[in-house]
Amino acid sequence: MLQHQALITLKTPAELRTRSTKETKGKEETVDRKKGKLDNKKKKQRRKRKEKKLEMKNRKKKTSDETQVAQPISWMSIGYLNI
Repeated sequence: MLQHQALITLKTPAELRTRSTKETKGKEETVDRKKGKLDNKKKKQRRKRKEKKLEMKNRKKKTSDETQVAQPISWMSIGYLNI
């Protein structure tokens, strides 16, 4: 019983990120590196999405401001101007 407990080792976060199901020579490092690259890629994508969202929001604001300023004159107001 005590012998089995001695075999359990604590894993570091880097080791947990690796695929422990297939432990082959040197594979752990490559998987870990890939994980880091993927994380950076996801961060970049997230940043791009946020920027795009902000840009679209600003574009909507601009178009709504323009439409409020340049509204067509109604026929009623033209009638009042002529009188």
